[in-house]
Order: sequence, then structure tokens, then C-alpha cells
Amino acid sequence: MLIVCTCRHCRRTVNYLAADLLPIYGHLRLIGEVWRQCPRCGRSDGWREQARYATSDDVGNVLIRRPAGFRQVRQWKDEWYGPQERPPPA
Repeated sequence: MLIVCTCRHCRRTVNYLAADLLPIYGHLRLIGEVWRQCPRCGRSDGWREQARYATSDDVGNVLIRRPAGFRQVRQWKDEWYGPQERPPPA
């Protein structure tokens, strides 16, 4: 099964295999709730996700976006140098 995501505003169409999205997002996500907005332009009013079955005409003609690995991203936060101040007891 293919998940076809299209955005009317930035005219982007991306095809995913449902089997590739299952281990990432889980089986509890519904089609239309995976991203909820276009990852490129950020608008949700023109974003559409739909499922369809692949046909023999799709072989060699449909570009599929597939996972290519996992990248760990460090998260940083800003803190003041020195001892941590605690709020006064109430």
C-alpha cells in the first residue's frame, strides 16, 4: 500500500510505502494524521494524505521515499553559569 502526500500550495507530492512508516509511527496513526501539515511550507489547509494500492503501471514510474538510516540529534539548552537558585519555600 502506498501513502500519497500532496500539498496544493507548494505543489509537492511524496509517496511512501505504508510498511516503511509502520515501525516509525506505529499502527495507531491514521492516514491524514501522520504529519497534519506540509513539511516543506508548513501549511495544513492544502495538505492531503491518502492511501492507495500500487498497480502494475506504478512499477518504474513512481518515486518512493524510503528510510535511509537514523541520525541522532543532540539537544541543547541554555543555563546560567553558577549554582542553581531554588524558589523560596511557601
